[in-house]
Amino acid sequence: MKPDPIYPHQSKYSGIRWMLVLGSFPLLYAVGLVLPVSLGWENGPIEMAQNGLLVLAILMSLGMAHTRRTQGALWLAFALIWFVLLGRELSWGAVWAEPLSRTPEGEPFYSSHVLFYRPYVPAILGVVSGTIALLLWRSGLKNLLRDGWWCKRSQFPWLSVCAMLVYGVMSWLIEHLPLEWQPWVLRGQAQVLEELFETMVYGFAGSAQWHAFRHWLKPD
Repeated sequence: MKPDPIYPHQSKYSGIRWMLVLGSFPLLYAVGLVLPVSLGWENGPIEMAQNGLLVLAILMSLGMAHTRRTQGALWLAFALIWFVLLGRELSWGAVWAEPLSRTPEGEPFYSSHVLFYRPYVPAILGVVSGTIALLLWRSGLKNLLRDGWWCKRSQFPWLSVCAMLVYGVMSWLIEHLPLEWQPWVLRGQAQVLEELFETMVYGFAGSAQWHAFRHWLKPD
């Protein structure tokens, strides 16, 4: 196999991109400490933004499958993955119903268990998961990754993937931070901070997919 080529156009701006990603981390934390907590409520503005990102990711994946037919199965699998994430964010449709209750501050509480089709959701997810696995198998993912890793490893979306993992870990830590630490670390802003970092996870995941399509997995 050919050795991995050097891409000068990537290295030219890579340092700036890393600085922007690393710099946005404390900035996002600082902004989250002053935003109204209501922005992070379920089905609130931040979650609505997440839903918009997920819809765009689905459309992007379908466009990739249509544009590059030779990798159509791969990008259709990604479209289904994004669709499952969207369903999860929407509580499988529960957010479109009236909330079951509200806190004294007005925060709504939704539950998918009130939906008449809720007992069938696990079975549907099983079928979708099986379809994703079948599509990945048909796409020849193993060969794609092997060839892409060796021949174009410098084109792997390192920045987006690393940022996605870091922001994902941060979102998880915020959600599971011990209660005794929350007053001085999160200052009552846990919900909005978690949603902000989760939004960034979706954004960087979509960015990684776009980069992989344009560069890393682009046929020679």
